Formats: sequence, structure tokens, C-alpha cells
Amino acid sequence: MKKFKSLLMGLVLAVLLAACTSAETEELIEYHNGFVDLWEEKGEEMDVLAQEAMNLTSIEEVYELERDEFLPIVDEIVEFVTSQSPDSDVALEYHGMRDEQVQVWSEAVYADFELLEQLANGEITEEESFELYEDVEVLYIEAEQLMMEADDKIEELSEEHDFTLEEIEE
Repeated sequence: MKKFKSLLMGLVLAVLLAACTSAETEELIEYHNGFVDLWEEKGEEMDVLAQEAMNLTSIEEVYELERDEFLPIVDEIVEFVTSQSPDSDVALEYHGMRDEQVQVWSEAVYADFELLEQLANGEITEEESFELYEDVEVLYIEAEQLMMEADDKIEELSEEHDFTLEEIEE
């Protein structure tokens, strides 16, 4: 009887551990897929706006387009990511990586916009904006590195937790 109780306890414990892992994996998958879906959808919207901006004839028009349409999309992405609050440690760690990536990217976009604003207002010359853009470029590069680290992490986690990734199209 003692062996049966031990065996039964072992089976119950194994089932409980599997259920916990499964819930943790499900949360991670849902988080990742939600992020990917938003990133792709908003990325497509930003690509359309970038094309529109290329067809505009003045810096002022580009400034207005970015202020009125582009930055709200950036804010929406930041809001989505910062509003997420995963429960499991693994999803929380991954969320932290994506949050950092999006924060640095947003900082780069806003720094880029500030240069455009200064240029549109005549506060700096085009040559000065190119020089100042080097600092902005550093932020974009950092955001890209953070994105690659998060991509590597989710790949590692997908292997560890045995699930297939929904790829981010770049």
C-alpha cells in the first residue's frame, strides 16, 4: 500500500508539473504571438506612412505627417508592450527584453522626430541634422541589437518548451 501511495503521489506530482509547464508555455506563446502580430501590423502602417512622406515636398509636411500619424502608432506599440503583465517567470523575462527593445526604439524615433522638428522650425540646418543624427542612429542600432537578443531568446525558449514560433517578418 505504501508503494502504491508513493507511486500515486509521484504521478500526481508529475501531472501537476506538466500542467504548470504547459500554462507557462501557453502564456509565453500568447505573449510572443501578440507582440509579433502587433509589430507586423503597425510596421506595415508605418511603412505606408514612410512611403507617403517620401512623396511630400516640404520638411513641414513630413513633420506634420510624423507628428499626426506616425508617432501615435509608436505610442500605441509602446502602450501595448508596457501594458502587458505576464505571470510566469519565463514570459516575464521575455517581456522585459521586448519592453527594453521597444523603449529604446521609441526613444530613437522620438529623437529622430525632434531633429525633424528643429529642421522644420529652422533651428538647425540640414547639415547639422545629419551630424546630430549620428546619436539617433546609435539608438536605432541599440534597439536592433536588443531585438536580435529577444529573437534569440524566444528561439531558445521555443526549443526548451517545445513550440513553434510565429516569425517576425522584417
